[in-house]
Amino acid sequence: MSPLAEGVRVLRFEGPFRRTRVTVHPVLLQDPQGPMVADTGLPGQVDTLPQLLAEHGTQLAHLRWLVLTHEDLDYIGNAPEVATESGAQDPPRVRVSRYLQDGEGLPSVGEALVAYTPGHLSLYLEAHRVLVAGDALVVADGQLQGPRPEVTLNIGEALRSVAKLAVLEPDYVLCYHGGVFGPGAAARLREIAAQAR
Repeated sequence: MSPLAEGVRVLRFEGPFRRTRVTVHPVLLQDPQGPMVADTGLPGQVDTLPQLLAEHGTQLAHLRWLVLTHEDLDYIGNAPEVATESGAQDPPRVRVSRYLQDGEGLPSVGEALVAYTPGHLSLYLEAHRVLVAGDALVVADGQLQGPRPEVTLNIGEALRSVAKLAVLEPDYVLCYHGGVFGPGAAARLREIAAQAR
C-alpha cells in the first residue's frame, strides 16, 4: 500500500486465525532515527513481517521501536521472533519491559503521541493527523466503526475511549482490522463517540 504521509505505511497480513481467514494491518512508521512497527501480525507468520518490511526498504534489525497496542494473540503473534531478530529498543520478551504512558511522545515520524485507554493504546501522529487505532476501532464495509461488542469486555468504557480519541481530530484512522479510513475521519469519530453519551 502506498504511504498516507511521508514515512507512514500500512502493512497487510492475510492468513488463518482461530478457524477463519483474517486480514490485519500492522503499521510501519519510518523515520531517519529508525523505523517503528505497531503490532506484529498473526501467529505462525514469522516470515511475513520481514518480507513486508523489505518491500519498504527496511528490515527487522533496523527497528528502533516495537509497539504493541495490546496483548491479543493476533496483534502479538510474532513478537517473540521480532524481539530476537530486531534491534528494537525495549523489545517484548516473555514479560513487557516497558509500559508507555498516556501523552508520552515517541520520537518517530515527527512525534507519535500515546493515547492510552484501559487495556489498550493508540498512537497519534499529530503532524500527519493520522491515528493508529489498534483495536479501538475497525473498518468494515468501507466504514469506520466503533469497538466490536462481541470481543469487547466493557462496551461503555470502550466507547468512552473512542470519545477521547475523537478529541484528537485525525484526518485518517489506521485500524488493525480493516485498514485505512479517511480522509474525513474526525467527523465519523465524533458520530461513534456520541454513542457513549
